[in-house]
Amino acid sequence: LIRNLCVFLAKLISNQILNGRYILQQTLLSQSEIRLLDAQVNPHFLFNTLYTISAVTRKDPQKARQLILHL
Repeated sequence: LIRNLCVFLAKLISNQILNGRYILQQTLLSQSEIRLLDAQVNPHFLFNTLYTISAVTRKDPQKARQLILHL
């Protein structure tokens, strides 16, 4: 009876540890995916902003200067 209880508790604790590790891995994976997407978005945002400033430069250099300072 005591042996069975010990085996049951060992399995229970083992499952809890594995579940904790699984949750940690899922969290790390999600964070990595977010960082990857962020790394892709930032250059795209910068390119679009610079392209917009380039277009504004022709029509309104002062406005372009303000946009550059805001960037």
